[in-house]
Amino acid sequence: MRALLPAAFSIVLVRYCLDRRLPHVGFLILDSPLATCKEPDYDADLIPPNVIDHFYRSFLAFPGQAIVVESATPPPDVLEQARIVIFSGSGARPGFFPTRPSTATRT
Repeated sequence: MRALLPAAFSIVLVRYCLDRRLPHVGFLILDSPLATCKEPDYDADLIPPNVIDHFYRSFLAFPGQAIVVESATPPPDVLEQARIVIFSGSGARPGFFPTRPSTATRT
């Protein structure tokens, strides 16, 4: 829950500010908020399996814009309703910035 709780606080802060017309930039960037939601190797209280699904579904009603950098796949209903860009590391969209075209070696 180390990463999920600060993410939840950030989400609530954006909602609070935008709902009350308080100053806020209107977007949120979260880096790996679900990274710690994996099952541990030891016997411990497990996070309910639907936490990841509810996390993504909460963004469907988000009042601003959000960028979530995460390796967990959103549920199918979120994939249908949200604009999601999947970065593959290679192929059509390897990252936020376009790759540099390879330059020919100058002699």
